[in-house]
Amino acid sequence: MRKTLFLLPFAALLCTTIQAQNGQAAKDAFMITRMVEKFHIQPKTLNDGLSANIYKQLLHQLDEDKIFFTQEDIKTLSAFEFKLDDEIKGRKEAFLQTLVSIYKKRLLQADTIISEITAKPFNFSLPEKYTVAEDTSWPVNETGMRTKLNKVFKASGINVLVDKDFVALSAVQQKKYMDKVEPLARQKLKKSFSRSITMMLQGPGGVQAVVGKEYCKAIAKCYDPHTEFLPTAEKENFESELGQKSMAFGFMLDEAEDGTVVINDIEPGSPAFKSGQINKGDKIESI
Repeated sequence: MRKTLFLLPFAALLCTTIQAQNGQAAKDAFMITRMVEKFHIQPKTLNDGLSANIYKQLLHQLDEDKIFFTQEDIKTLSAFEFKLDDEIKGRKEAFLQTLVSIYKKRLLQADTIISEITAKPFNFSLPEKYTVAEDTSWPVNETGMRTKLNKVFKASGINVLVDKDFVALSAVQQKKYMDKVEPLARQKLKKSFSRSITMMLQGPGGVQAVVGKEYCKAIAKCYDPHTEFLPTAEKENFESELGQKSMAFGFMLDEAEDGTVVINDIEPGSPAFKSGQINKGDKIESI
């Protein structure tokens, strides 16, 4: 009995939190359209045509490489393609709730698939092809997602492993090189893909916040490519960059093969350059 009493309020709280986040995104979307109508010199009409543009732009932002959503998902979401104008005007959340549910499910599936794919060495000896049609279309279902992710990872792995000097090596040297570098390249690819998924799943507000932010950005962009929606955190960062006091250090970071963070470039004349204590190739051990 105690367990039941604990779980029910928790589930209700979780549901309320998700609804609140979707509700805020719906309110922000409505306010964007009102602001554009009031201040833009040539505001577009919020109708079915603009709705279709927002729908396509949002899917592009959330899944540019067409990896996560399946054709089954697109069929479900397409019911809203010409209804987003009504959703926005009425501050409705049906589309957002459906999209968040699907996107979160696919991100979790993709994260699991990526872990499985990168758990063993890539087999580059198999006769495979990755067509333009595959690259530019959503996978049919979860099985198709697995197949596409596998090909994307192997193609990315080849790009990481093979440079202009690789072909000049002998067959024995090539194998020795691949045996040494392939595991590092595979784990680097895993970290790169998994990091972005983890940030969306576990970041502040979770997937709901990501989808809500991208929804508002898509609306602003479809009204005017020079107009952009900035969430609170991004707005504060943008305003700080406009301030008179510079907070830039003047160096660029990259990830080394062992996963550590290294300095890969220093801007001439910057504070880092003038200090004389920071050099290209230095590793960041702590902040």
